[in-house]
Amino acid sequence: MKLKSMNHVLSLIRRCDVILKNGQEQFVGLYFDTANYDRPIVLFKYDGGFNYFCLKLWN
Repeated sequence: MKLKSMNHVLSLIRRCDVILKNGQEQFVGLYFDTANYDRPIVLFKYDGGFNYFCLKLWN
């Protein structure tokens, strides 16, 4: 998924219910809508320097 801007990234982060991270700086953001779907929806997948922006958002 190609992200358009940092504001777009931050809005996706806020919509996520769960953000999974492995040891190699890879992130997957999941959204759960139990009323309509029986599986989580992947909102974004990202590699690289995303850790910095997550820390800025949650601190």
